Amino acid sequence: MKATRDPATTRLHLVRHGLVEDRWLGRLYGDLDVSLSEFGRDQAREAARTLADVELAAVASSDLARAIFGAEAIAASRGLEVAALPGLREISRGDWAGQRIVDLRDQHPGALEAWNADPEHVRPPAGESISDLRARVLPALEALASASPGADVAIVAHGWVIRSTVGWTLGLPAEHVRRLHVPPASITTIDWPVGSLERCGLEIDTETAHRDRPYLVGANTDREAPAARGWYRAPNDPDHRVPG
Repeated sequence: MKATRDPATTRLHLVRHGLVEDRWLGRLYGDLDVSLSEFGRDQAREAARTLADVELAAVASSDLARAIFGAEAIAASRGLEVAALPGLREISRGDWAGQRIVDLRDQHPGALEAWNADPEHVRPPAGESISDLRARVLPALEALASASPGADVAIVAHGWVIRSTVGWTLGLPAEHVRRLHVPPASITTIDWPVGSLERCGLEIDTETAHRDRPYLVGANTDREAPAARGWYRAPNDPDHRVPG
């Protein structure tokens, strides 16, 4: 079905890729091109079925295989080509990529904690901060919105890509962005007025968060999680730091 909305507003359905292979659990992998598990592939197909009744003008993804798989599952029945965009890659973990979290903490005490405390500005060696990530993700999303004004677009990407986008949309400080619960194969829907990025800029600004920015329509997150927990994790919730 096609939503009725301002013809200058594009509805973006941000889908996180499915679960990766077990050998990557407990590791930081970021923009490494790691593979989905079989369960993750099933999750991607289920996300595609969830969007089956949505009339899509375009399907896009990052250029990493785990995202492309999900995008192709969405595009397959529609005769659409997937636009694979490097700007939508997961955050770069730099020299930390591939390391087990426990090993990183042993070898570089306090490094991960420093990133968690200020992800907006702190970078891993040769890696990205949230600010760096936002600087490439938001222009990519603006371009997709501008190319299909008034329509729906499905975008398969990554946990930190979606968190940073939602944080910018809601005007959330970075320390809150990392608490957003974006599980594998979840769908986060945002209405994006064309030109939002030009009007608002890249920085977080709570004064314009609800006036000029895109706005969150809904989030289909973990169906098995207790409803009271929602999709926002408190600081003491053990699930609020998600590797990736």
